[in-house]
Amino acid sequence: MGDGTRGSSAYVRPAGRYFVREVGDGASLLLGPRQTAAALSPTGTDIARALLADATEADIVRQLQRSYQRVAPEAATAAVREVRDLVAAMAHGMGRYDHTDLEEPASPVFRAELDAPLAADLDLAADGDVPDEANREPLIDALAAATIPFVTFLLPPRNTGDRLPPAIERAAGLSLSPGVRGRASDIVDATVEALAAAAPSRIEIFFAEPVEDTHDRYFGAGDRDVAVDVISRCAKLGIECTALVPLTERTLPLLEDTADDLASMGCRAGAAYALVAVESGDADALAPEQLRQAAALVQELDGRDGAAWSWLPPLRRDPGLSLGYQARRGPRTVRPGAVRVGPLGAVIAGDGPADIAGRLLETPWPDIWKAPALDSLREPRQPGLCVACPFTRACERGCVADVDNFVSDAVPADDAGAA
Repeated sequence: MGDGTRGSSAYVRPAGRYFVREVGDGASLLLGPRQTAAALSPTGTDIARALLADATEADIVRQLQRSYQRVAPEAATAAVREVRDLVAAMAHGMGRYDHTDLEEPASPVFRAELDAPLAADLDLAADGDVPDEANREPLIDALAAATIPFVTFLLPPRNTGDRLPPAIERAAGLSLSPGVRGRASDIVDATVEALAAAAPSRIEIFFAEPVEDTHDRYFGAGDRDVAVDVISRCAKLGIECTALVPLTERTLPLLEDTADDLASMGCRAGAAYALVAVESGDADALAPEQLRQAAALVQELDGRDGAAWSWLPPLRRDPGLSLGYQARRGPRTVRPGAVRVGPLGAVIAGDGPADIAGRLLETPWPDIWKAPALDSLREPRQPGLCVACPFTRACERGCVADVDNFVSDAVPADDAGAA
């Protein structure tokens, strides 16, 4: 279609920001709100660009018929509506890779084969360490070379304003969609401003409950007030914001109030991660038998009044760490199909054992991707529905009641911070 639309470009829509990133031969990755991604053929790319630029269905169909002379009007119309529905669906949650192609009408619409994960969560430093500036740019470059569309920077405590904006700008310059995860107290003004200039971008912020007591107990004195300010600024600046809510004996009874409080601030996306005492009792941690109830509540919140909530694999309580410290470390990854990357480049899967698949700065990406540690990402399994089980979405990353699906946040000894 129009020659002037080649390359990579951003589109601001009422539902959020979309970014078309061409990957060669006219094909593209369409990145959307809430870390959604679609792989589009050249035809799908043309249609998506036109739709996001507010072209009418009739105009797009006429242009397709001019570009692909043997295409019947019915086929062109169906393709436009397919991409239109895809764009609309991307506004409502984390998406899958999709494919549309008028040149090969028999090709599958939905494509599951991937040559890279959908997202990478990058630790900027091991616990308590100063971020390693020397590795940061090479790691960002390596993620871009692997065509991983979303990168989220995990903030260390006491982040300073001059460290993160250059990383955000470099990622955006390489057509990555940058995000930041951390305590509100560590998300400084310069970081918010850098994210506002990137498209699309997001903040994943810890938020414990609608009152200060427990939130500040877990995340530090005064952090809740700062979180309210950061969330409100994100809503005004068009930065996607997801609240990461730790589920404990203190926070679970107030989860619905927490969701309402977040929605009143303009944050309609949440991800809940339970801290579970498996081997021994813990005064604040949940017991395994409480997880079905907790997951059911999260599933009820998903879709209520347009909100998007997700259930993350539970974290095993480490009795050697305080519950607040483990809550601050948070989930290993938020998005399904993601990897965690340590500050020295170690790559592990977002779910399951913390086995290192390889190192970004030493191992070629194809070798990392083929490693057994990433089997679950290369060949994602579709959960079967258990008899009399009410869950349809909460179990997408494993049965909520199966202890084997709980995630340990133990750090691999040779790459602190990778888990």
